[in-house]
Amino acid sequence: MRVQSLRDSFTIPAHVTFILPVCGSVFRSAVRLKMAAGFQELFTNISFEVNPTESEDVVQSLKRNYGGKFNSLDSQDLLSSLQLLLKHGFVSENKLTLIEEFVAPKSKREEQIKEMIKSFKESRKQEVDSEKELPGRQDEIKKITKRLETKRQSLVVNLFGSAGVGKTTLAKKVCSKWQGKHFVCDLREAKDMKAIYLNMMSSLGLTVPIGYVDQNYVVTKIHENIQVFNQPVLFLLDNVEQFTAGQGKEGKNLKTAFGQFLESLSGFEGKDEETSLKLLLTSRTQLEDAKRVDNFEVNSLESSSSEEILVSNVLVNVNTQQKDELIGISEGKPLLLKGLAAILRQERKSPDDLIARIQESKLEEDAKEKPFNFEEEGLDEGQFSTIREMFNSLPTDSLKVSAVSISLFCGPFSVTTAAEVLGVSPEDQAEALAQLEGLVTSAIISVVNEEAKERLYDIHPLLKKYADSIKEGAKFHMAYLEAKERFHQHFMAKMEKIAELIEPDYVSAFQMFETDRANYEFTVEISLQPEYFSVPGDFRETALIASLFNAMLTEDKQIKLFHSWAEMSNDDGESGRGQTILHVHVCSSVPCLNIIDLVLSKKLLG
Repeated sequence: MRVQSLRDSFTIPAHVTFILPVCGSVFRSAVRLKMAAGFQELFTNISFEVNPTESEDVVQSLKRNYGGKFNSLDSQDLLSSLQLLLKHGFVSENKLTLIEEFVAPKSKREEQIKEMIKSFKESRKQEVDSEKELPGRQDEIKKITKRLETKRQSLVVNLFGSAGVGKTTLAKKVCSKWQGKHFVCDLREAKDMKAIYLNMMSSLGLTVPIGYVDQNYVVTKIHENIQVFNQPVLFLLDNVEQFTAGQGKEGKNLKTAFGQFLESLSGFEGKDEETSLKLLLTSRTQLEDAKRVDNFEVNSLESSSSEEILVSNVLVNVNTQQKDELIGISEGKPLLLKGLAAILRQERKSPDDLIARIQESKLEEDAKEKPFNFEEEGLDEGQFSTIREMFNSLPTDSLKVSAVSISLFCGPFSVTTAAEVLGVSPEDQAEALAQLEGLVTSAIISVVNEEAKERLYDIHPLLKKYADSIKEGAKFHMAYLEAKERFHQHFMAKMEKIAELIEPDYVSAFQMFETDRANYEFTVEISLQPEYFSVPGDFRETALIASLFNAMLTEDKQIKLFHSWAEMSNDDGESGRGQTILHVHVCSSVPCLNIIDLVLSKKLLG
């Protein structure tokens, strides 16, 4: 086994700090020999624990998923592969998932390798520098927290700003520092007020009655439950622009209802000074004409903070002009800065080539129809072209296809679920992990919570929208359709299990459904498409699913669903009998009897 090829690049005297010329000035890199030597020792020890066949398995997988510089390595050169993972940002002191969950399981000495990693972590424990963790946002965190902690009547703070500026990241950091209990409600897929009610009550372990939900009932229940905490409670309602924009008649009605709901919630009176309720919102727009709401604008990062994200970990020379151009293109938006930094660090393009490619993309987009209206997302052509390049420059087709396929998810997802949707067998789940970690390092997706017991991933709404817009391309179309079919099968199977709990244990069924409501609702939408529609042969299964939809979906979605079933079902005797039995089985579910009766009777008798 060859173990020398990249070692020289890490052999530097102990007292020396890397000094790199960036932007026409010299700054100290965070990478010192102590870190390099520590990793060198860890990587060398791991390499000796992996036999040649296992090494080749790891290296070939890295080549298959990450391409680029990995393709030039010898097939059994594990040490150089590990060093390249470090250099390109796949691995760092605080990010060892690939080594623990991808490399180690491929060796018969898995436990010994994990012990090495554990010892390495313990020897490197250090306090996280919050300024480096979230550059340029410390003052804002303090200001937002101060507003939330105030005793006056402004109990709701709305963080507003353009897409990709970092509102959600900032809000979650405020939550993590909150001196009390906090809950996060992801409302990116919410379309009506009931979705907010369901999210908030579910986070408190409460269920919502079937049928019409009264706002006063919801507010009363939330207030009652908060009283028992005996501490400040903060709710983050993330991505609520559909409730704050007030566009069109329906949008105005939503905005009015949302404002009334916030006002009612903020009327909470704690039983003592320690008990309080505060709300933090993220939105692209201000919430105007709402009582007790403070609007706080989240602006783009200043140049110095943008520079820190863009080049602090990039081991290439980025001169002043290049840095200024790249920061200008991103307009200080962290989402785009991280994407540009990933391209540079992974050496997918040089600074000049990257700038030139973005400029070329702008010209190309001028000449053809845009995949989606980026102006509505608050992006200019340069920023849209940056997103395009983040996807186009991914080093392998495997990563590109995975990026488009995971855009199916409507919220956080696990490695196991992603593997199933990507078509990776359970015994090869490490392969799915490698793909996901590759997308994390490329700033296409992110890890929801590094400290959580189960590692969950998520894709930013803006990147999800772009990925969805290119799914019809020749390179992605078939793979996307196959992933969509697996997505549909996975969540339909889960809904069948939940449906079986509706009568014996509605509370458990409700909580299970709410945990992944957006994905279940998207699965229902897929079910309405002709190529996915089928009436199950098992009438009990049909009835169970119908009961679940009746209990968990809003009335308008029930009408759409059952109407589509009636329209697409065959008119032969067997199909008619199936629909009749479906009707009989759901008769005990009174709220949607009239809906089903109206739709099916019209179909069967008309």
